[in-house]
Amino acid sequence: LITSPHLTFIFPIDTSIDEDVLKWHISSVLRHWQPFDITLDGIVKSWDNYIFLTVGKGLSEVIKLHDNLYTGVLTSHLRADIEYIPHITIGVISKARSDEALSQANALNIKQDIHLNKLQLIRCKDDNTPHEWEMSFDL
Repeated sequence: LITSPHLTFIFPIDTSIDEDVLKWHISSVLRHWQPFDITLDGIVKSWDNYIFLTVGKGLSEVIKLHDNLYTGVLTSHLRADIEYIPHITIGVISKARSDEALSQANALNIKQDIHLNKLQLIRCKDDNTPHEWEMSFDL
């Protein structure tokens, strides 16, 4: 699995979209965006017992960027069955200890300010490990 801290803006998609078309689409969308600031400062537990560090300040911009990316060639790839919760995963725990883990994570009072000025496109293997190419896009 990808283990580097990251915010996902586009969920993994199949390879039916040509790489150059996808890169062009992302560049076209980001051409209308300027860098912006976000703050990671909320701790929540997902339905499947992951602990997420969530976006506070800048949440509406992150969601809008996510929605903008799912236009054009990506329209049919939007996962309506998965609620988009911008986050960095900080752990996965057993259901039996999830409330305790959530309490301990909240006690850390994590707050991270980030200036979001680029996105990266990463091609992954079937097991979600990075593979082959990576491209960076400026906002």
